[in-house]
Amino acid sequence: MMKTIGFIDSGLGGITIMIPVLESFPFLNGVYIADQMYAPYGEKASKTVRMRLEKAIEVLVNRGVDMIVVACNTASTQLRKSGYDVPVIGMIKPIMDDVNHSEAKHILVLSTRLTSTSGIYQSAFEETRTKTDVKACPTLIEHVESQAFMNPGSSRFVRHRLKRLKRHRYDAVVLGCTHFGWLKDDINEAFPEADIISGTDGLIRILRRMLKKKDAAHEGTLLMCSTGDISAIRSLALSVGNRTIRYETISLEDESVESKGQKQEDS
Repeated sequence: MMKTIGFIDSGLGGITIMIPVLESFPFLNGVYIADQMYAPYGEKASKTVRMRLEKAIEVLVNRGVDMIVVACNTASTQLRKSGYDVPVIGMIKPIMDDVNHSEAKHILVLSTRLTSTSGIYQSAFEETRTKTDVKACPTLIEHVESQAFMNPGSSRFVRHRLKRLKRHRYDAVVLGCTHFGWLKDDINEAFPEADIISGTDGLIRILRRMLKKKDAAHEGTLLMCSTGDISAIRSLALSVGNRTIRYETISLEDESVESKGQKQEDS
């Protein structure tokens, strides 16, 4: 029986984590929840993010997933350490693992406001004596969530916003918000001397330890869910191997499809 992996994010950012994971494990079914009604999480109170995260986890468990990736750094800061019915993996540990593999001594973490004020990355890398600068970039997060990154002139805008952050020569730039994965090429161009770290490699290493080797000849399916406007996700024209992709508008409050007309399937 094929296993199913769930992904949670406030919006479009976690898709940049989901795609390489599903490409690495083609035998997994995927279910993605974008809580776009509450996006971006980085501008919300920690209590609100925690409540929405727990609801999303409950929805995925009720839908029968075998494991969950909280593909959102902000939500990962609010994740309980234990007590879930299935394994739940946040993005903090995978990022730390990737930084340790890079042997970087001075890193810049691009994050949301809530992640920045949580102090989680400052504390995480203090033990490794890695000098860490954490900068909140809410404008760039909104740039992605509004899909402005798909417009002409986006690269110029992004590089201009990043230029003011380049006060030091960094060994690595950590994408401390998964939304920045959509801007990876621009970030790499702004910091050409630095490794760009998203935590994806670390996450895949963790999942490889959890999953037994499977026959990849049978590809899984993918269900994309949103609490907001599902057309925003559909417009990305996602392609993950040869997977059949379905789309649903859902409510975390009652886990119902809000409009049967919103439930669609790509052939």
